[in-house]
Amino acid sequence: MLEFSALGLLQKKPLHSYLLKQQLELFMSSYISINNGVYIYC
Repeated sequence: MLEFSALGLLQKKPLHSYLLKQQLELFMSSYISINNGVYIYC
């Protein structure tokens, strides 16, 4: 689920990993919390 959400955000515009993490937490804050050391492979 996280991978698909990340791909959806990246489809709109390119994002640096820190900005991608911020956007994912903003949109999915009630479902997940992403640690700073986590890498998202898409």
